Amino acid sequence: MNQPKPVFFAALDIATKITRGCVEILNDVKLCEKGRKVGSSEAALLQMLDIRPFTYGLKIVNCYDGSIFDPSFLDFTESDLFRSISVGIGQVAALSLALSYPTLPAFPHVITGGFKNLVAVCLETKYSFKQAESLKNRVENPDAFKSTTTTTTTTTVTTKPDNKTPVVSTPEVIPEPEDEPDDGADIADFF
Repeated sequence: MNQPKPVFFAALDIATKITRGCVEILNDVKLCEKGRKVGSSEAALLQMLDIRPFTYGLKIVNCYDGSIFDPSFLDFTESDLFRSISVGIGQVAALSLALSYPTLPAFPHVITGGFKNLVAVCLETKYSFKQAESLKNRVENPDAFKSTTTTTTTTTVTTKPDNKTPVVSTPEVIPEPEDEPDDGADIADFF
């Protein structure tokens, strides 16, 4: 290719200098911007420098597959797929529970609902079974399972007779002892 001529640079207001027979551009120059037309002098200069900043391709505006949809649907990831499936399964379970029709997605909810009903019967009657005993104990004796971590703080302010400046003593933290540790039994421990 030919060496670029300083005339092109001068026409575009680009500061240059010639060193050892080569034209050097002194400052960074932005010749092309997105969305702006490239003039003939800029195109000629880019061609002389053997720079091809242009790419050609298709921009997808809409997709058609029986219906028209946005191209952002093509960026669907695996996590999006799993999220959509879990939403669908949740809707199937909700519909199944509302219609009292047994399905596999509704099975855990049916079992949990049955367990809650059995615990309610145990709480109202003298009947008991192993999994409901800890819940029954909690209802009958709630103070035994209460965990209190109340602390008492004391601060005293005194003044010295010499300087008449207040002296603040460091606060004492006195934790109250817990009655009994929590055994951590809840409904999730039964399954």
